Amino acid sequence: MMKKRKKFSKFNFRILGTCMVCKLELDESNAYIINENEFNVYFHIDCPKCKSSSIIGISNILHPHITSFGILTDLTKQDFKRLDKIEQLTPDDVLTYHLYAKIK
Repeated sequence: MMKKRKKFSKFNFRILGTCMVCKLELDESNAYIINENEFNVYFHIDCPKCKSSSIIGISNILHPHITSFGILTDLTKQDFKRLDKIEQLTPDDVLTYHLYAKIK
């Protein structure tokens, strides 16, 4: 009897890739969803063998075509959880900083 898999994302996909560094097959157990909306999902995944981390993005905006990318990173799942709690910068914040830096 096949074990029922827990739904990883509302897209209900499986991670079929391998680690970009050591080529170990990866699965959802080491992944953390960073952001997900109706067309895209971005997640962080750690390799249990070589301890490398990647950010993976999958887009279905051009349905039925799916686009994906992967980027090696030194950010951890805890970094993303911490950053998720920080208030986002607004365009006014950037302009204020720019004007402040210009004066100094």
